[in-house]
Amino acid sequence: MPFTDAIPSDYPGVMGVPKSFLDKYCPEQFEIVGCAEGDSGKLLGLKPFDRSLKKLNPSLRDGQLFYLENGMPVKPYARILIRHKKPLV
Repeated sequence: MPFTDAIPSDYPGVMGVPKSFLDKYCPEQFEIVGCAEGDSGKLLGLKPFDRSLKKLNPSLRDGQLFYLENGMPVKPYARILIRHKKPLV
């Protein structure tokens, strides 16, 4: 997301943005909720990687969070979770 104007102004929920967002972060406009790793990632539906899936994606480590895409385990890009303080709905 190269521009913060690409962030929907009318979305009331939590959004994942790249780490580069921090350069443009405006605390009056956005609240940082967490990051899509650890417990926050689990709340979003990511699961800890199971060793039995290693043959499908050898780059993942035990316990690393992942999601399934077309039956293949994929590690999501690191994301910061934000939400608008006052969504324009």
